[in-house]
Amino acid sequence: MVDSSGAEFLESGGVPLGVDKDAEYEERNAKLPEGATLVLYSDGWTEAPRIGGGRVGDQDWIRRVQESARESDARSALNAVSRKFFPDITMPPDDDLAGIFIRRCI
Repeated sequence: MVDSSGAEFLESGGVPLGVDKDAEYEERNAKLPEGATLVLYSDGWTEAPRIGGGRVGDQDWIRRVQESARESDARSALNAVSRKFFPDITMPPDDDLAGIFIRRCI
């Protein structure tokens, strides 16, 4: 979850969504403050290989998402992250890149 004050991980464990149709998941509740964005993403974003070597990593991904929080809506935020992300990684990516940004407007 990201807003103007920073990022907060909503920790959870278990099998990733979609891997096992019979998987059971723990239900969690969290308040999404007005203007905050819930970010759901695959590990392809954080494990993507950089052009100069190494991987993007969690901290760089979080920084990019936080910077995008200034955008006017969730679609613009995801597009902003993508524009800054793709020039830095080897193409094509070696894993899936799934991202869902949900912003609370009211």
